[in-house]
Amino acid sequence: VMFWDNLVKSKVIVAQELATLGRKLESFRKEQKHVHRTMQAEVTRLDKLLDAQDFVLQRSRQKYLKACKDAERAVEARDRSRAGPEKAKLISRANVAMYTAFEAERLHRQVVDETRKAQLKHRSGREKLGQEFQVLEEARASRVRQTLERVAQLYAEQSEYVRTLAEKLNDVTQRVDVRADSEAFVAQALRASAEEQPSSDGPAGAQGKLAEFVPYKSQLLFSGSEPATWEVKDACAAAGVDVRAA
Repeated sequence: VMFWDNLVKSKVIVAQELATLGRKLESFRKEQKHVHRTMQAEVTRLDKLLDAQDFVLQRSRQKYLKACKDAERAVEARDRSRAGPEKAKLISRANVAMYTAFEAERLHRQVVDETRKAQLKHRSGREKLGQEFQVLEEARASRVRQTLERVAQLYAEQSEYVRTLAEKLNDVTQRVDVRADSEAFVAQALRASAEEQPSSDGPAGAQGKLAEFVPYKSQLLFSGSEPATWEVKDACAAAGVDVRAA
């Protein structure tokens, strides 16, 4: 009985320890998921900022290229024209177009600088987040490894404990003598039965010894010699002597 009690207790202890480890791991994973979602949101924000800046860059470049092409056509038209009133108009248009192109170039350079800063900031932010993601993943892997190591340790300790219990149980079984134990049990049962039986010649008393006739002593009923006891009658019967004739 003690073997089974100890075995059940060891299994209960292991089950409780596993449940505690499971709850702690679940809480740890929930915290990590929250941190992971926060970091992922930051990655999305950086990507959107860079996409917006890239859109500004592309639009600025289109304006710059258009201004340059318009200025180039205006200069070509000016150079092809002859002297006269039309020449003056073309010169004025060319000057305006060239100014517009120079202004577009200045603005485009500013946008390019801003884009480079945004790209560097995006790259630095992504690198930092990458390092944080790596730390997060290393913490997760380390926690899972520690949990699994503890689980393995628990089962190893339980196996060792069960092995010790089994050795003790086997030692007890080796000392069991079935025949001697059964004989002792029967002898004890017979002694207890004999002690419980009354000393009368009734039904209960007849279970422990052979029945014996006890004569009723009375001068009124029996005036002759004492009747023979059952032992004498048994001896006469065995010798072939008729007691009644005697």
